Amino acid sequence: MISFGKFYDLNDYCINVTKEVYIGYRDFLLKQNIQDVTVNTRLKGIKAFFNFCIELGYMKPFKMDLITVTKKVKEIYTDEELAILTRKPNLRKCKFTEYRNWVITMYLLATGNRASTVRNIKIKDVDLDNNVVILRKTKNHKQQLFPISPFLRPILQEYLSKRGGEPEDYLFCNIYNEQFTLYGFSETIRKYNLSRGVRKTSTHLYRHTFARKVIQQGADIYDVKTLLGHKTLYMSLEYIDEFNPNININYPKYDPLQSLNHQKKAIKGK
Repeated sequence: MISFGKFYDLNDYCINVTKEVYIGYRDFLLKQNIQDVTVNTRLKGIKAFFNFCIELGYMKPFKMDLITVTKKVKEIYTDEELAILTRKPNLRKCKFTEYRNWVITMYLLATGNRASTVRNIKIKDVDLDNNVVILRKTKNHKQQLFPISPFLRPILQEYLSKRGGEPEDYLFCNIYNEQFTLYGFSETIRKYNLSRGVRKTSTHLYRHTFARKVIQQGADIYDVKTLLGHKTLYMSLEYIDEFNPNININYPKYDPLQSLNHQKKAIKGK
């Protein structure tokens, strides 16, 4: 509402707001140095207010379209960067926080769990006997049993022996043995990555990297949906479409230039 107020003076009345005003506001936002997603977020906010005014009869109804958001190719960590980030620190020389950050990195890469989910995992949620982690805080509000891989299991087992703590304590905590804030968690990984000389610092990139790796290893859309905790197959399909390794393998068969070349050879053969 603040940004709309900068564009248009409601003067406490909505009766003069028309589709042209809405389009003008949309164009105004597009000229600002903000992302397309942010533009739509602000448009959704003003749409909710306008629809409320329309229901009360203060405004005449009109269609309010959002903008089409350009989907960018999902960035991931390269194999070279992963080799640096997953190199285990010397436990005799490093501080516990560095070791903890390494374990967090290994966990993020091995699971693709969101940062908001990981910071809510408690020690009691790690079941090494059955090789699962109980994810109690997820984006779709459904608890999930996530498998612990044979490679991750000894890492968590060693970490738990060194971390100590009670079942109700958070698995990955700050220096005060308290739950990370979302900002604190992201900032911790950012500093860890930079300390290793890796300029990419997003925790969410581990999720994208995980998705690409499992798809390249042959995971189908249903596996991806389950592992990433998506609500719908459509969300998983975006990852499948973008990260499908077979398209690079099969593309030469589909290349139109190849078919033209075959035709030329056939004509010459005649």
